[in-house]
Amino acid sequence: MFIPYVASKFGPHWGSRLSNAPHSAKGFICADRTDLAWAAFSAGKADVSSLGAHGYSSFLDALGQMCTVLSITEADPHFIVKSSLQLAQEKTELAYSSNKTGNAFAKLVSAQLFGVAWLIHTSLLSKKMGMTFWKQRSPDFVGLTTTGSWVIVEAKGTSGSYDQRTVTGGKEQTRSLRMINGSFPVLRAVTLSHYWGDTLVGAIEDPEHYDDDAIDLEFDVVAVIKQYYESLTPPYTRPETINLAGRSYSLYINAIPQYDLALPSVAAIEAEMVAGDAGWKTETEGFAIYPDGVALRPRTNDG
Repeated sequence: MFIPYVASKFGPHWGSRLSNAPHSAKGFICADRTDLAWAAFSAGKADVSSLGAHGYSSFLDALGQMCTVLSITEADPHFIVKSSLQLAQEKTELAYSSNKTGNAFAKLVSAQLFGVAWLIHTSLLSKKMGMTFWKQRSPDFVGLTTTGSWVIVEAKGTSGSYDQRTVTGGKEQTRSLRMINGSFPVLRAVTLSHYWGDTLVGAIEDPEHYDDDAIDLEFDVVAVIKQYYESLTPPYTRPETINLAGRSYSLYINAIPQYDLALPSVAAIEAEMVAGDAGWKTETEGFAIYPDGVALRPRTNDG
């Protein structure tokens, strides 16, 4: 399936998928149902402390974003369109589901177009992770690429058509950060998932520089990456140990709806840091392995 997008204000060094100066670039994000499940499952505000506080209920809440995105969309047959459930939703329900779709779209864009391995929600950058301070209107994500560079991404979503005011607000949020761990980000981007009729489409824009009062972030990257995986780990479940693409993985059978989940081991993360390969995804033994190392395998009806 494809998600059409329009990219604006990117420099020519980003290539033809993002830049067609002086015009906007047009292209497609590739995403089957498993890709969409991965993007929605791993792009939320999971709070590890709440997993300990509320146990399995908290994990179900973390899965809610994945179930929401999968339930409000369907294939038709080459594009992603609104499901009958989304068409029946009320305003408050649409606001929630649009936010989750926006996060998933940002995850797909970041992996396929920006080379991001880990798109880390800023809610994970708490004081216990070594962050010095934070501005109230912060962007949603910071992303670490497979080459060690940083990007800043603000994710927006709407159940309607393109909204310039929403994009403008997102641009202001990306400007609130200056440097990440001593380096300037190679990119600041606003992504917007919206609809053309009932078809899911997207917009991507490269905002201007940063504000004069923008802050610098300093945090322990290894600790945050470990917390990233902890937030995706099913509680109270004993995994199997398997080998995928030459790495050790913990396999959780029937842990999430419709999929088996495999997460790279802590040892593999510490040894390599980049748990996934450069590129979009790898498929092996029925699993799709994504740039962050997370692997999903669709279950059959009798699985």
